[in-house]
Amino acid sequence: MNIIELQQQIIDLVEKVQAGHNKDDYQHLSVEFGSTYAKIVSHTGYCSPSERVARSVYDFIVMKDTKKFKTGDILKAASWKAPATNFARGHIDQGANQDCFKHWTGVM
Repeated sequence: MNIIELQQQIIDLVEKVQAGHNKDDYQHLSVEFGSTYAKIVSHTGYCSPSERVARSVYDFIVMKDTKKFKTGDILKAASWKAPATNFARGHIDQGANQDCFKHWTGVM
């Protein structure tokens, strides 16, 4: 899978998860692509200029193979800038076919 296909697969998955959220939750998901990881960001709250929006990391997705992880592995966030690197919580192909992203804590 090349980088363009992977980016499109991530965007499609985020859109699927977004569609499954309750519209009254005022939650929006976006993707920030980096060289090693794609960061899925959750925006909670209203999006008008006069109101504050809380942002948090929903998940990370591995963009290129590392020593421990393969491209497409889903990782839980350890902080705003880094994933937890103890083990993968799933794979993007699994997330596209199952509801592993729809848990309130992000990745299960």
